[in-house]
Amino acid sequence: MITNDDVRSRASPSEAGFTLVELLVSLSLLALIIALVPGALQAGRRAWATSAGIGQSSETTVALSFLERRLEEAMPLFASDGRGLRRIAFSGTADSLDFVAPSPTGPFGGGLYRFGLKAAFAEDRAPGALTLKLALFQTRTTSDSPAEDNRVLAGNLETLRFRYFGSQKRDTEAAWQSEWTAPDRLPDLVEISILSKDKAARAPGILRVELRLRPRL
Repeated sequence: MITNDDVRSRASPSEAGFTLVELLVSLSLLALIIALVPGALQAGRRAWATSAGIGQSSETTVALSFLERRLEEAMPLFASDGRGLRRIAFSGTADSLDFVAPSPTGPFGGGLYRFGLKAAFAEDRAPGALTLKLALFQTRTTSDSPAEDNRVLAGNLETLRFRYFGSQKRDTEAAWQSEWTAPDRLPDLVEISILSKDKAARAPGILRVELRLRPRL
């Protein structure tokens, strides 16, 4: 005859609760998981910083690609300088560049645009930016100023510099210069050096563009 004590003694081990060995294994796994949590958080932070750096690097790459296409098509057009004199619509310094080029699309439709690039940096060593001012090109100065579109092409920059290669006067040797003021000619090449302030995207971008539409003087 089977009694209630016999039934209880034959109950499955799973119904009898945790054994000492199972408890020790569980505590060991819990301790291992807790030990791995800080490392996982640090890895997550590093992955986030890296992805942010890639995003900044991509932004800089897109900006340089945009400038390359437009600069290649810079046109040797003449316009009034506001004093009744006509000069070529191209000028540049170490931190700014102004030129005219066609664009199939733009904030005011397709056509000839005046591109105004500028390096915007504060005096307290805060990150800088490459800004762009776009306006439809006018050969003459009128009382009505053309509509402008202003935007930031790349931000969080440490350095940004323009240089120009060519001869600004006849019978002079072509050389690299930090300023272009020739009233009647375009430079042969324009160099843009750009460096991100983000440590994850420190690789400098150096772009040299040949102005294909310049007159061969």
